[in-house]
Amino acid sequence: MKLFIAIDLEGICGVVAEADTAREGAAAQRARAHMRADLDAVLQGCAAGGADEVVVCDAHDDGRNLDPSGLPDFVRLVSGSPSPGSSVPLSNSESNTAVAPASPSRHTPK
Repeated sequence: MKLFIAIDLEGICGVVAEADTAREGAAAQRARAHMRADLDAVLQGCAAGGADEVVVCDAHDDGRNLDPSGLPDFVRLVSGSPSPGSSVPLSNSESNTAVAPASPSRHTPK
């Protein structure tokens, strides 16, 4: 099973302030560590569910937020700019079994 995952800092556990999504600073570094931890949890679930290939798109800002070190062998990271536009063709690939956002929006219904 092949999966496509788009991950963005907005919606990641612990990302709660504008400073968390900046390019520089301690808050930004912590946010990126949280992003990787969330991705690792998602990938663990993908593996448990039988995924044999996962394409991950770093969809935040310029797409340079995830350290690829230590990613499982069945994962391919798409990073760099322009990330959001480049994720659309990949996500629409007929070879994908599923497409999932790893950081869904956290809007509270009214």
